[in-house]
Amino acid sequence: MKYKIGDRFKNNGDIYPDIEIIDINKNAVFPYWTRDDAENEEWLKDEILDNEYTKIEDTKMKYKIGDRFKCVLVSYPDIEIIEIQDGEFPYVLTDGFISNDYKLDKRFTKIEESEQVAGDHYSKLKIDPYEYSMVNNLNPLQMNAIKYITRYKDKNGIEDLKKALHTINRLIDYEQRTKI
Repeated sequence: MKYKIGDRFKNNGDIYPDIEIIDINKNAVFPYWTRDDAENEEWLKDEILDNEYTKIEDTKMKYKIGDRFKCVLVSYPDIEIIEIQDGEFPYVLTDGFISNDYKLDKRFTKIEESEQVAGDHYSKLKIDPYEYSMVNNLNPLQMNAIKYITRYKDKNGIEDLKKALHTINRLIDYEQRTKI
C-alpha cells in the first residue's frame, strides 16, 4: 500500500479540513478509510489522495517518559508518557487515572518544562528530583537527600554524598526528637 494508518493530508484547495487515514482495506477499490477534523468519515482511493490532497509530512518528534501534554479539548485532563513501546501507537499515556496506548497528534501540545539555570545534572534524568519530591509531598530534608544522591556523579562527587549523609542524619535527629 502507498499510505499507512496515521498518514495525514491537507486539501489542495483549502476547501476541506485535513484528513487522516484511520483504516485500510487492501482489497477494496477505495482502500483508505479517512476521518477529517470534523469527525466526518469516508473511503478514498489513491488517485483522490494523490490529486486532491498533499500528504503532511510527520515531523518525527521524539518524546520521552515523563513528558507531559495538554489536550486542546478543554474537558480532557493533562496526560503524561509512562511507557514507550514499539508499534503504531508507541506512547502509553496516563491522566493519573487511566493508561492508554495512544497517538500524540495535533490535539496535544507538549507542556514545556522550565529549563535548568546552571549545569545539566538534572536535565539528563527521567524524573527531576524536585518534581519527584513535590509530587510525593516530601519534606525539605527528604528532598535534599534525594537531590544530593541523584546528582553526585554529575556535579560534586563525594561532597554531594557527604551532604546527603548529613541531611539524612539531620532527618534522623528530627524524627527522634519529635517522636518522644
